[in-house]
Amino acid sequence: MLAAFAVAITATSHAATGERVTLVELASCSPGISMQVRIAWHLVTILLLATAASLGLLAVRQLDGGGVLTVRVLAVGLVLGARAAIVRSRGRNPGGYLLAFAAAASLFGEIAAR
Repeated sequence: MLAAFAVAITATSHAATGERVTLVELASCSPGISMQVRIAWHLVTILLLATAASLGLLAVRQLDGGGVLTVRVLAVGLVLGARAAIVRSRGRNPGGYLLAFAAAASLFGEIAAR
């Protein structure tokens, strides 16, 4: 459940920060591109919320073989996202660390559920 919570916080802060800071700066540079970036930005938010919901549902159920595989696949995706966020921001984006925490929490939760 901690993993789901960490991903949900990442998603909401991603959406809020994007609207307040990043997307505003892009819109001032190129209005045509800003709509495409806004759509992609919020698509990432939606995918993060879907990941949080999936992890939350998996946390309250007894995991079978498919559930264990699902948690592992989600954890790998979170690790890759965390790595990209941390490397690209040179460690300044807290979302990368939240995603890394979520990956570790989901894996530890899956191991503890066995």
